[in-house]
Amino acid sequence: MLYEIDNKPMYLHTVDKLIDLKKSNENVDEIIFVTKYDKIIDNLKNKDIKVVKNNNSEFGISQSIKLGVSNSSNNIYMFIVCDQPYIKKETIDKFINQFVKSKKNLGCVSNNDILLNPTIFTSKYKQKLLNLSGDKGGKKIILENLNDLFTFKILSEKEVIDIAIKPEVVDPDDIEMLQDLVISAVNEALRKVDDAQSSQMSKMTGGMNIPGLF
Repeated sequence: MLYEIDNKPMYLHTVDKLIDLKKSNENVDEIIFVTKYDKIIDNLKNKDIKVVKNNNSEFGISQSIKLGVSNSSNNIYMFIVCDQPYIKKETIDKFINQFVKSKKNLGCVSNNDILLNPTIFTSKYKQKLLNLSGDKGGKKIILENLNDLFTFKILSEKEVIDIAIKPEVVDPDDIEMLQDLVISAVNEALRKVDDAQSSQMSKMTGGMNIPGLF
């Protein structure tokens, strides 16, 4: 989360969009950021956001979910990860508004029929969220209740790509290596998007080369 994307810590891309959204969307009245990093906690102390320290991150993603839900005063919870720096504020805004109108109790964005983050749960599923354990996230709950799911389609795959680095290849004391890994992860993610878009365009054009387009 501390890695920089476009000269800005990756987590701040999402945080700043949510803070702006809170000012304009009446359905957003609190933002809770769960993290194990003291540096992030310190960096966010002057932001309009509630920060919760995760002292048991070794218990998996379920621990972050429980902390977020238990520290919320609301009955609707949106979970959004901070390793999707390219997701647009307008996309999040539309997702929230259309979910509210849907009258469903679960919401999820999708791309190419694949369910992705962010997700939304109403208090109907609060206890199920609090009962999660290990690295089992809300996806299990969603798959068990597809009839109660609102799906918001995102056409741009770039918005929902995850910037991920395998922990086993990271030396936390080697800053230059970390920077190189981040650049590599971003480039690889963007390459996959370009390849997918090129493949889709090729299918649409029957493999023909259209002058001025390629």
